Amino acid sequence: MNLTDIKVSHIVKWQNDCAFASKTIRNYRGTLNIVLEMAVCDDIIIKNPLRFIKAPKKDYKKVEIFRQDEMAVLINKATGQLKNILLFTLFTGLRGSELIALRWKNIDFNTETITVDTRIREGVEDVTKSKRVRIIDMLPQAKEALKKQQLRTGLKNDFIFVTQHGKPYIKPSNISEAIKSLCKQCNIKEGTLQTLRRSCNTLMKQYGMPNDWILDQLGHMDDIVNREHYTGKIKPDLSKIGRVLAECKIS
Repeated sequence: MNLTDIKVSHIVKWQNDCAFASKTIRNYRGTLNIVLEMAVCDDIIIKNPLRFIKAPKKDYKKVEIFRQDEMAVLINKATGQLKNILLFTLFTGLRGSELIALRWKNIDFNTETITVDTRIREGVEDVTKSKRVRIIDMLPQAKEALKKQQLRTGLKNDFIFVTQHGKPYIKPSNISEAIKSLCKQCNIKEGTLQTLRRSCNTLMKQYGMPNDWILDQLGHMDDIVNREHYTGKIKPDLSKIGRVLAECKIS
């Protein structure tokens, strides 16, 4: 359409009929608004029709995570490399693409740190999603998983986690399928590597880890995406409130 032909009704119809997520619509609106505002400045159109139309409200979806008891069941039921992957991912929160790109050279058992500098998507290796190298802390549970995995691939492969054929993973979805299968065996709602990542984030928040530290571990730049898409229901120790009231000697 010519810019001069775009009416308010056209944009309303597009928003109602496009079937995109509200976030996608808001992103497209941003681009369209720049074009229309420039057209107003250049006297191509008299007014910006987008100004008269409200953006759709945000979609708020429940963030699915594994409860702590479910995590324990899955880890105890799993065997071999899958067991190590579950434990490692739960206590690092790595993206699936970062997990399968991880090499032994990225691990420093002395300083208990992990260097996350690459990812693999559809067999192609490139920089991380945040386009930066981050060095994360190796929690004891993650270290335990790595020590066990070292006995499996430490002397055989450059990559830490490999396929049954000893080759690097092309994509993390293969691991997610194995996790789904394990969930079925344990009668637990299906989850993936992404569910583990969200569970890690929620677990760290629940136990009071510093927010900036959590963002660094997961590779997030700010807490907005983290809160909206990676934080499940947090269950604090409510007994602490009772202890506080008791100390206040309320009669």
